[in-house]
Amino acid sequence: MLSRASNSLLYCEQEKVLPCGKDKLKNQHLQVRGVYMHKILISIPDQLAIRLKATIPSRQRSKTISHLIEDEVAKREKLLYECATLVEKDQVLNNEMKVWDETSRDGLDNESW
Repeated sequence: MLSRASNSLLYCEQEKVLPCGKDKLKNQHLQVRGVYMHKILISIPDQLAIRLKATIPSRQRSKTISHLIEDEVAKREKLLYECATLVEKDQVLNNEMKVWDETSRDGLDNESW
């Protein structure tokens, strides 16, 4: 799992996403049975909303939507990981990056400006 996603989010080993500041935690999250939850507003087509309400009981909608989003995010994270793995194995790209690393500070040793 990633250790840092941005300045404002920290991915914990328990796969919880928590804001770095305590104030953000109080304002944007609520805790349900020991798990921090984040309320969000999304837009879905009217027909899908009608079907959602007709087929999924109101007390199960958040859980169902969370599971669907988790599956999609996991699938995309796996694809990104596989892509990153392929990039790391690309010897032509790695050799080119070594050349760039060698020349990236060329002539910039004295930054007294």
